[in-house]
Amino acid sequence: MRHGRQKRLSTSTRSRGAACWGCGSARSHSTVKVNGALRSLCTGCARFGERNIEIEGRLRELFSYATWEGFVPNKHRRKVKLLVGHFESKVARVAKELLFEDNFQRQISAAHKDREWDTLDQLQTDLQTWLACRGERVGEETAERFL
Repeated sequence: MRHGRQKRLSTSTRSRGAACWGCGSARSHSTVKVNGALRSLCTGCARFGERNIEIEGRLRELFSYATWEGFVPNKHRRKVKLLVGHFESKVARVAKELLFEDNFQRQISAAHKDREWDTLDQLQTDLQTWLACRGERVGEETAERFL
């Protein structure tokens, strides 16, 4: 009976290690202790201070929880609610924004399901005005990351 040969992985398909916790890139890494936990960081993020690394990592984590429609799935909602109480105010503000937008989108979805067209139109105009002021609440550069 023949034994199948195991294919060797080419260098392009091999794993390059863990992604950077701060920015998510797959560059050369160093392991750094941030807030009591070992994190894999790229050389660019390792130059930042602990505070900036924590903020960027948590923001990237928050944005990964939301869908492109603005919903936060049930399995991630508890994690986002925990980050509302984060010690960094920027992270807490973004978590509140995500939960508020999720609430708006769920109300719109329920109104559409129940065919309440007047309520649906009002909710959509309220959402648009609320989204227009997002830059003032969380900062312009963070608001651009929502798009």
